[in-house]
Formats: sequence, C-alpha cells, structure tokens
Amino acid sequence: LRWLGHRYQIGMPVVKQILKPRLYLEYDFRNKAPGDYATVSATLYNPRNKSWFGGNEDETTLKNVELELSGIPDDYVLPPEANSPRVLHIENLGGEEVIEATWWLQKEKESDSFSPKQLQVAAQADGVEKTVQSAEGMQQSRSMNTEHTVSRTGERWLMITSGSRKSQFHLELQSLRRPVSYPRLTINDQEIVYRDSLGRGDKLRLYPGVKATLLTSGENREIDVTNRLDGFLNLPANAVLTVTYDDRDEPNFWLAPLLRLKLVDSSEIQQTDKQRQGGGDF
Repeated sequence: LRWLGHRYQIGMPVVKQILKPRLYLEYDFRNKAPGDYATVSATLYNPRNKSWFGGNEDETTLKNVELELSGIPDDYVLPPEANSPRVLHIENLGGEEVIEATWWLQKEKESDSFSPKQLQVAAQADGVEKTVQSAEGMQQSRSMNTEHTVSRTGERWLMITSGSRKSQFHLELQSLRRPVSYPRLTINDQEIVYRDSLGRGDKLRLYPGVKATLLTSGENREIDVTNRLDGFLNLPANAVLTVTYDDRDEPNFWLAPLLRLKLVDSSEIQQTDKQRQGGGDF
C-alpha cells in the first residue's frame, strides 16, 4: 500500500505531515541559584522510512538541517565558553536517524519575569515545515516509546530513556496475538535472542547483561530462562536507542498488534512500594 501510494502520489501531503521531524526536549530549571547551570538537551529524529517513498533511500534524507536554541528564558544566558553553538547545522540527516544537541544555560539573577515556557528549540530542513518545541514546566524528560506495540517482523523504532544513576532498567516483551518463535531485539549495535517460542500472553523479562525470566500466561510465577538467551543487553539511562524486532515466523502483513515491549525502571517501582508502606519521601 505504501508503494502504491508513492507510485501514484496518493495522500503524499498527509504522509509528509505524519513523517515530520520529531523534536524532544529535556531540561531542569528546579532549585537553581544565580551562577548555577541548567542543562538543555534536544533530540531531533527523522522518522522517514524508504517504504513510504517507493524504496528510494534518498527521499528519506532531510537536507540542510538546522537545530536552534531559539528561545532562552529570562534570567539565563548562554555562555560562549565550552558550549554548543546556538544554531547547529548538518548537511544531511538520513531516514530513522537522530542528532542531539546540549546547551548549558547559566542563571544570572532572580526576577519575576522568568518562565520556563520561554525556552524554545526549533528545527527546520529543506522542504519541511519548521518544528518548534517549547518547555511546558520547570522540568521535562525526553523519554519516548518506553512502551511500544510491535506490529510486524522487521519493525524498527526509536526509544529514548530518561532516569538517573539509580535507575535499574529491564525490558518486558509480551506476545499479544499468537506465539512467536525466536524473538530477537537489536538495540543499537547489540543483539539479544530468546532461543524458544513465546506463547500468547507470555511475558519475557530481559535484564542487563545476560539474564531473563519468563512469566507464562495463567501462572503467577517467574522461571529463570537465562540458558535460552544469546547476546548481551545494555540499557543505559538518558540514551537514544534504535530498536529493531524480528523473529523466525512468517511475515505479519496485516499489521495487527503482535507484541508489546515495555521499558521498566525497577528503582521507581521500589520507591513507590516504599512510599505505600510509609517509608518513602513524598
């Protein structure tokens, strides 16, 4: 259907709107005194895939890309020393690729005119409508797709983790519609394979390093299945991860939900449990 749409130029304005560059911000203005620094990070993702453009890789590329810190809140300045340029230029940004930028804003003074909404980051490229992202509060995480529904073998997407040094991430992979054989995840340059079938409703938990447990549908207990794993898993905090899923089954042409992948921070769960028991800080 995508090939036909491109071949006969059906609905291409809508496609280009859907595939606009996506911009994500992370910052924290809380508890800043004059002289302190607030870090602003921006991630620009080009979601274009050649399947939308008749297999033409060149059409997925954004050309003459600019990523700009277009608005700085009152009370803050951008010191030129040891900082990124206010406007970053890149000649080409390929399909399903990302660029990142970080700026260090220094607080000069206290005043009533400050508003985090004054922070703005803009992105533009040839032939693409300008994208502007504004801050929405005193703090924002750029996490994205930490829960993702996989529709087909070969699907690829971007996941951005947030968290802190205390974060303890693991992945949960649950089969939704039918059993899947030898599910494999490729995360950036690392690959991990479960050498068995995952039944409908089963939940596979993958931990950093080489460790896995299986919670089968209808049972309330986990069994260790580490001996069925090939590969190594690394899940850093505050990272941009390109994730690809595939398996040994027949292609899923109907794009019905196949699996659900979820990134879980165990440290947040532990903190919530502690608060419920009256032992945490609210």
